[in-house]
Amino acid sequence: MTDLRASASPTPGRIVVLGGSGFVGRALARELADRLAEPPIYILHRGQPSWLADAPVEARAQPLEPDTLRRSLEGCGALVNLLRPDGAGWHANLLNALSPAIAAAGVGRYIHASSIDVYGAAPGERIDEDTPPLPDTAYAREHLAAERAALETVAPSIVLRLGAIFGPGGRNVTSFAAEARAAPAWRLAARRMLYARRRMHLVSLEAVCAVIGQLIGAAPQSLPTRMLVTDDDDERNNFAFLQDVLAKAFARADLRGLPMLPLGALETALRLRGRPAELVRRRFSSQRMRALGLKRPDFAERLEAYAGLLAAEPEAGP
Repeated sequence: MTDLRASASPTPGRIVVLGGSGFVGRALARELADRLAEPPIYILHRGQPSWLADAPVEARAQPLEPDTLRRSLEGCGALVNLLRPDGAGWHANLLNALSPAIAAAGVGRYIHASSIDVYGAAPGERIDEDTPPLPDTAYAREHLAAERAALETVAPSIVLRLGAIFGPGGRNVTSFAAEARAAPAWRLAARRMLYARRRMHLVSLEAVCAVIGQLIGAAPQSLPTRMLVTDDDDERNNFAFLQDVLAKAFARADLRGLPMLPLGALETALRLRGRPAELVRRRFSSQRMRALGLKRPDFAERLEAYAGLLAAEPEAGP
């Protein structure tokens, strides 16, 4: 597998983003503005958010039909698919219908955003790209079906299985922030002692966008078929560090002196609640990203910056 640091080259043709009206698409627009000579085309699926009016992109609201999409993709150097499923089945069905048009348009490369949720009930503590997915929810099954549709296109395709993305506009971490803001001290202490060592599988919004930006400029022959995109290789990607960062941002008591219970205690608590206990030890590999020379911002710096933004927001009313 070729190192992207040695193979990166200008991408021919326009860059097209399918979907992307949410917080990831907004951040990607900023990332691509620094990388591309001309703005990408955003082909929207559900409405046009207000932020697109001032974004450095060309936004097109059009029916997602094969013939219409094929015409929009002519001369496309890279297609980034940010459409997300909801478990209802439309996502995989849509991509199955659109895949022939993507292939016929001769897209230079196809970058498809998926999720680590496809691993679901897969056994084992260490997960990498070769671990067989075992989705256990309708949402995860639809993600996996959409992956298959993407990989069956003629264009060189890469599926990115993204971790739990945190950043402005996202919902991951916000429930923990609400707890850090308002929960009584005894509750925070109990949660830290029990959950401290649990991995969180978070990935910063900036890391996701940086990886996509680098893959857009990579030589097509250097792209793997699948790649995990998480910050799980950072030892601080656990509940204790997340809670500590939020406690500092919200000016709560420092709980770092409390003892951490062994993971066995958390596993027992989860079993008693009827929840899968084996997932508390799961780790996702970042080896493929490192082998490709992909650069990501520091996990802790991004988490601390995001915690500061959350703490600056006004408290929600009852």
